[in-house]
Amino acid sequence: MVPAVMGILNVTPDSFSDGGRFLDPDAAVAHGRAMVEEGAVVVDVGGESTRPGAEPVDPAEEARRVVPVVEALAPLVRVSVDTRHASVAEAAIEAGATLVNDVSASLWEVAAAAGVGWVAGGGWAAAEGAGAGCTAVGVADEFREVRTASQPAARTSVLMELMMAIRAMRKVGIR
Repeated sequence: MVPAVMGILNVTPDSFSDGGRFLDPDAAVAHGRAMVEEGAVVVDVGGESTRPGAEPVDPAEEARRVVPVVEALAPLVRVSVDTRHASVAEAAIEAGATLVNDVSASLWEVAAAAGVGWVAGGGWAAAEGAGAGCTAVGVADEFREVRTASQPAARTSVLMELMMAIRAMRKVGIR
């Protein structure tokens, strides 16, 4: 198995990772292309910050931010849309996204109906019955501070969260 790199492209004014540098669609597309040139095989486009304390974004505004970027990048690379809104996921899929990075863990039906991939994060209770007709990968959005003598804390945290996510997915029938 070859490791894959996913580039994260936040098209928000309040991004914790880039300070809103890519809110302009042209700047976002240029940055997405640069990520592809640097080896990204997936570019994840998000239009609503999920940082603690962030203000919710209206789905129409979120779609206005992400759709042009998805449309421009989709011919170049696999594009995922990072959203919790069904209407945004549907618009991004229409524009060429082939993966839904679902921070609400509730959009599996949208992904299944479109035949695209689905990454579920966060609220596993919302995923009751999820799984029919789509490919899912479980990812948690919060990490615990877990330390062992043999592994760095970050790696241990990620492994613990992924194991919990896999158990939750199997419980609702996702294999």
